[in-house]
Amino acid sequence: MTEDVMRIDSRKLSQEDIATMNELKELGNKFVHICTMYGSNRELALARTNMEQAVMWASKGISA
Repeated sequence: MTEDVMRIDSRKLSQEDIATMNELKELGNKFVHICTMYGSNRELALARTNMEQAVMWASKGISA
């Protein structure tokens, strides 16, 4: 059988895992908010997109 790369069988997250993921999301939101305060040029748009990606990957790593 192949590896479950799509995580069909997910594990139960602990309260600590959930709290950590929420903290990461809050930090990401703060970063995006600060970037937004300075406008919407390409560099800031890339910074926001990459922060979204970083939070996504960190959450995926925590929930693995």
